[in-house]
Amino acid sequence: MPVSDNKTIPKLLKLSLKSARIRSPGLVRRQEDKALDNKFISVPGLYDFETQGLSIPVSIGTPAKDYLLLFSTGSADTWVALPDCGAAQGCVSSTTLYNPTESSTHASTNYDFNITYGSGTADGIYFVDTVTIANNSLSKQVLGGVHAMTGNLMHQANGGSVTIDGMFGAGFPALTVMYDEYDKSYQPIPFSLYEANLITSPIFSVHIQYSQTSSWSGSVLFGGYDRNLIDTSSDMVFTDVIHRSNGASSTSAPFHWEAYVNKLILNRNQASTSNFTFSQPQPFKIDTGTNFIVMPEEDADKLVGSLIPKAVKDEAGYRVACYGYDPLNTVSFEFPRQGNTGTIVITTSVGGLVISETSDNSICRIVIHPSKQNSYILGNFLLRHFLTIYEFTLKNPRIGFALLKDE
Repeated sequence: MPVSDNKTIPKLLKLSLKSARIRSPGLVRRQEDKALDNKFISVPGLYDFETQGLSIPVSIGTPAKDYLLLFSTGSADTWVALPDCGAAQGCVSSTTLYNPTESSTHASTNYDFNITYGSGTADGIYFVDTVTIANNSLSKQVLGGVHAMTGNLMHQANGGSVTIDGMFGAGFPALTVMYDEYDKSYQPIPFSLYEANLITSPIFSVHIQYSQTSSWSGSVLFGGYDRNLIDTSSDMVFTDVIHRSNGASSTSAPFHWEAYVNKLILNRNQASTSNFTFSQPQPFKIDTGTNFIVMPEEDADKLVGSLIPKAVKDEAGYRVACYGYDPLNTVSFEFPRQGNTGTIVITTSVGGLVISETSDNSICRIVIHPSKQNSYILGNFLLRHFLTIYEFTLKNPRIGFALLKDE
């Protein structure tokens, strides 16, 4: 697997990191490659304090028009809003809209695009156009055009420093609406980059750097991962992606970036250890489109009660006085090792699962969220402590975790 280290530095196509609303200048930075000729595409990430979503810049059409899209490994379709999406349809006035008549490479389709997320919906139609990421262009990429939406994006502040214009889906082809509704497959953008030989390896990696300002923080690297971000005293560990059956077919395929979790291990300041177990290995989605660790309410109540006994449940989830817990306690997630050859764990402190929600840092929010549905998700508030690697070979896809420096 290609990596970036001190001895072999592959070519990087990198956008400069900027504050405020994104309209990328397309700056290309080339670093000398002494031994490898691997292709990488590095895109700056924006983890915004206001929207609390990881976003990347993408251009669509000819001439190219710039958009800021929520980067989600929990979905596979990439979409932007169409001109008829106004306030009544869920689009804020500062949303950058896609107008088919402005692009000479636009092509229409007859396929409706209607998707439901855990926190909203988007309704529209599929179309085809050129997509450009860090000066690398994909022609004839299938995309969604949205007439109306509900959910988090419609609650953005008009004229805010950042407006997210749509969704970038990084899931598997079998997760697309087109596959589900019409039994027709197309390649989501990361897969298209690999097929077009714009990246050497079928990998992308995500580095989430939390910021309380609307500034660039973190990155998505298509084609590999950056070893310089990793704590070299810890191991990079991998687990297999779950395959699921395709309807009535006897074959199975990866749908979600989803892996089994065997159990959670709770360590109380190295004085005692207990296990939080499931009746059988539990599938968890690894989703950059979700912020919280999401669990069914009964499991979430038990876990929070064990980790932070002074926590109080409210309508938003769980809160605690910012000094009402031991930040040195830890929680570990145990996964089967790739190939089911043992187990691996990723660990974070309880302090890493708590964020302040008041200006005086008196009240904190616990980033474990109870779900009324049977949802198990590991989201950004956990993933931000790790470099997360997504390898999308369809036969043996896998997810990797490496502890970031200074964690």
